[in-house]
Amino acid sequence: MKGKRKLFQMLAAGVLSAALLAGPAQAADPEVRVGSYKGSTLEAGERSGLIIGPAGAEYTASSSNPEVVAVEKVLTFWVAVAKSEGTAEITVTNEAGTTGSLTLTVGAAELSSTPSEAPDLSANMDIRLEMVRLINEVRLENGLARLVMGVTDPFILDHHYVWFKDNTPAVGPFYGDVRFMPLDKDAEKYFLVSLDCPYERTKWALITQRYGYGAPEFECKDIRQMIRYVNRLGPELEQGIKPPFIAERFAVEVFALLRGEPSRPHAYREGEHRYSYTSFQDGRRRMIRAAVSQEDVPPGSDSEEIRGIYVWNAEDEEKALPAPGKSSHKSHRRKETER
Repeated sequence: MKGKRKLFQMLAAGVLSAALLAGPAQAADPEVRVGSYKGSTLEAGERSGLIIGPAGAEYTASSSNPEVVAVEKVLTFWVAVAKSEGTAEITVTNEAGTTGSLTLTVGAAELSSTPSEAPDLSANMDIRLEMVRLINEVRLENGLARLVMGVTDPFILDHHYVWFKDNTPAVGPFYGDVRFMPLDKDAEKYFLVSLDCPYERTKWALITQRYGYGAPEFECKDIRQMIRYVNRLGPELEQGIKPPFIAERFAVEVFALLRGEPSRPHAYREGEHRYSYTSFQDGRRRMIRAAVSQEDVPPGSDSEEIRGIYVWNAEDEEKALPAPGKSSHKSHRRKETER
């Protein structure tokens, strides 16, 4: 009997202990913790995100004094916005109605003891003007400014604006160019002139949209020649004229593909109806001729007709000619005999 009583007392004590332990856990709600990323003291105009825990629950936030500190919800986060000097209590409530709070104090924005640090554009005006003068002197010495000042074509002057660009390539020396941008944004009228570019063959190089960016439309060593060419370019751009060498350049590059080049090379102008390109196959420069009439193709030349342009290798033309000096020597001897 005593054993049963003792066993009953032990069971009763266990049940009572479990109830005492479980009761507070079920009754207590999780505490809502509230913090501020920038601390409890803010300056007017500052914004600070609220740190609310435990994470994962839905919360609402309110301010006891919205004129001092307002609260905003940004996506799933609450943000305190300091408005003016004073104190406000931020209250955060979860779905169960449990609340947490944070007191924020807003002070006046700190004013610098020194005058405004905003840059005074007139303070260093002398230095800035001197830098502009030196830069312009360098450009004048290099010739780009002289080139622009030499442009007199009305269409270019009225329909383009210019800007200078200083280029700093990873390999090679610095160089400059001037770019003529069409005001109507018509890309066909865009062109640039480079000076002492390490990637070009001559001192001056004119790159145009109509000829392509792979090779210059015109290149020379004298600034006066470049100025004359640019001024002649104006009427062509105005009227949309495309000189014959535009179509010839395309035909030459297609001709190179037909002769086994893996990709289109860049065709350089070498004179009237004369072009050259560097072969991807052996690195040699190929001299090419072009003509609009088959009658201009020398006999024996292996030509291709591409969009109405006849193209052939200039080396074939040389092979088709008699050996230099040999035939003339024979005819000279015959004349001597006849005499």
